[in-house]
Amino acid sequence: MANANFYLRSKANSAGENPIYMVYWYNNERFTYGTRKTISSDYWNEEKQLARKNYSNCDSLNKYLEGLNTKVKDIHNLALSNQVPLTNDYFKAELDKRVNKMTVKGKQIIDLPDQKKTFVQIYTDFLAMKSLEMEERTIAKYKTLLKVLIAFGKEYRIDLDNLDNWNQDFYLAFLQFEANNGKVNETTSKEVVNIKSFLGYCFDKDYINNNKYVKYFKVIERDLEVVALGNDELMKLFRFDLSENQNWNRILKGMVFKDGLDKNGKPKFTPLTYNSHWCELRDVWCFAAFTSLRYQDYFDLHPSNIKDGYISFTTNKGRNTHQIAISPYAQEILSKYNNELPKFSNAYINREIKKIGQVVGFTEEIMITRYYGKHKVDTIYKKYELMKHHMGRKTFATVSLQRGMRQETVAQQGNWRKMSTMKRYINIAKSMIEDEMKEAWSTDHLPNKKKK
Repeated sequence: MANANFYLRSKANSAGENPIYMVYWYNNERFTYGTRKTISSDYWNEEKQLARKNYSNCDSLNKYLEGLNTKVKDIHNLALSNQVPLTNDYFKAELDKRVNKMTVKGKQIIDLPDQKKTFVQIYTDFLAMKSLEMEERTIAKYKTLLKVLIAFGKEYRIDLDNLDNWNQDFYLAFLQFEANNGKVNETTSKEVVNIKSFLGYCFDKDYINNNKYVKYFKVIERDLEVVALGNDELMKLFRFDLSENQNWNRILKGMVFKDGLDKNGKPKFTPLTYNSHWCELRDVWCFAAFTSLRYQDYFDLHPSNIKDGYISFTTNKGRNTHQIAISPYAQEILSKYNNELPKFSNAYINREIKKIGQVVGFTEEIMITRYYGKHKVDTIYKKYELMKHHMGRKTFATVSLQRGMRQETVAQQGNWRKMSTMKRYINIAKSMIEDEMKEAWSTDHLPNKKKK
């Protein structure tokens, strides 16, 4: 890591001394900082960027400048270790605090007792505490939130260091900021939950004196559409011939795939072409539908986790031990790969399973409703456009219910610890509801209850 450089301003003050300023480079960005010190150019060594020995306060000034150099590098190192976004404003705020603590007494620099910490410093401590108890994917969300809050404070001119400002007005302004930046309410709600966690930490550490934030920061909850495959669709996908023996030129002729957006923000379409990994990708996705495995748990799966008809492992989410009974369909896949499933990135699976779903014919139109603040947006998708690895987990819940499994058993298999949480993922098939309605309302008399 490079050292800071010190230079003199060209214009001297009324006493004939030039202000000393510091330049520090990071990520190809230049940070300039006034040292609050001045010196006559006659006593300044430009080559060594220090005061000359014939300057009366040579030792104390050079010690002060060396202290600044050390502190700016410490700030840089701390930010890198905690993955805090680096900006000139961040460097200035952190360096101001440290400079305010520095006093020169003779030839020694003394650090005065800690003054009030800045928001970024408190949040950095909060992240360090969270890192001891949470997985990296969750910590990454808290780090992203830090960037969001810094941008929010800058745009709305809110002093984040004053935690007393984090009140109802702060909350409402944050909601507006999120909506203006294209965040759906569900994403905003997750960030509000994390903000409340941070404020809870501040309350415990006496950075704030009350817990009114619990009342002010409300989480917007809404039942979302749960999109999953039904039993017939799952079996069609599982048995579909995706081998290279197919005449793919004929099958895919004229088919196109929506491949993101172009530079103008419009959908970009590319010809759909065969991928030799489709068979393996389909099996990986169906394995999730037959077991309820989340992506990271699938990716970490090792043959040693498979024994005596069960998958035994420690979940990445929650870090608790769990067992999943292996169904005949899941066993069929495991046997095919000798208990070592092919491994693909989550992004790659999510991209290719949409193509596979398109080829198989999952073209049912589904309306997805999302709110951006108070603004409602309805979007129509083909079912295959909504397919991704996590949909396999939802499909497990849906098809298990269709096949007659009790909700408690489905919850245990999928490690849904709260029944209310599990129900958010369950999309009970229309045919199942219709059958129950017909049975319950088929006669003028109450149906006989079956003994369990």
